[in-house]
Amino acid sequence: MFRRELRGVFLRLRLECGAVRLRERCHCREGRRRGVTNGVGSFIRDISRDEMAISQASVRGISRRAQLARPAGPRIYTESQLVIRQAIANVAPFCESSAGMGLNGIASLDTSFGWQSGVYAGGTRTSNGGDFATWSATATGASVEAPIGQLGIMRRGGASCPMMDPTYTINGARSDDGFSIPIALTYRDGQLWDVTASGGTFNNGERLDMSSTPQATRLTVTGIITKGETALGSFAENAAGNGTLTVTSTGAQYRIKDWIVVGI
Repeated sequence: MFRRELRGVFLRLRLECGAVRLRERCHCREGRRRGVTNGVGSFIRDISRDEMAISQASVRGISRRAQLARPAGPRIYTESQLVIRQAIANVAPFCESSAGMGLNGIASLDTSFGWQSGVYAGGTRTSNGGDFATWSATATGASVEAPIGQLGIMRRGGASCPMMDPTYTINGARSDDGFSIPIALTYRDGQLWDVTASGGTFNNGERLDMSSTPQATRLTVTGIITKGETALGSFAENAAGNGTLTVTSTGAQYRIKDWIVVGI
């Protein structure tokens, strides 16, 4: 009887350990979906704020260097540096660097999510001389994770274009997923009008594609995250960056606020 009881204990331990490992793998995979969304969302959020500042004054009337350090509401903190050069024939080269993190994290996972991203060379802002402006670039960087409270932002480089080093980086990360995302953002009178991102790639093998239908009153941005032939997740957001991320395999949904995943 003792042996049967002992075998029963070992079996329960194996089952419990297996369940823990499964939960950890699920959390890791779902964390990567959030990382993909945050990686592109951070860039859209910062450029949208830059465009709003520019649209409210003539390009001639603002500094070519704009440094923005702000808590974006109670959930997100980000710091960014924009360097935009004088336009020639309505095309202005720009460079941008930013880093940020969610302030609260997701308690059930004991995980905070952050990012660093930017356009360190080759970005352009093209204006039609009227209401519309399009920012085109390949945004590069990394989405990161760490236990809650362990992420921080460091200022490293200066304000130049091209940028030899990112102005801002994030430290304290336990894991990261680098990315490269070709993206174009079109604005009308400072408001987001259209989003296109095709063939964005992440080091862990994910691919990101995004699109939207330009609309005067209500914009919906949709995206799909895949790995090979497998759909990993999808998201839909409005022009303010509020929406939902859905994990394909589990159906789990996460709230997106101001372009960043903030919770379940």
